[in-house]
Amino acid sequence: MSHVLNVVGYGEDVDPITLCKTRYLKIRDSLGQKKIHYKVPANNFISHVIGVYKVTSIKKSD
Repeated sequence: MSHVLNVVGYGEDVDPITLCKTRYLKIRDSLGQKKIHYKVPANNFISHVIGVYKVTSIKKSD
């Protein structure tokens, strides 16, 4: 099974924790059962992708 994270948008919104305006990437995860998009902080995107690799045991393709 393939696992794909699609970046489908970009924007700014207020972070509910810090109440500061933050840039985000809108992501669609192919493992989701529905077409649900979620926001990942732009400055945290690489850490998020590394976390997905660890959780799903995806191996890097050559």
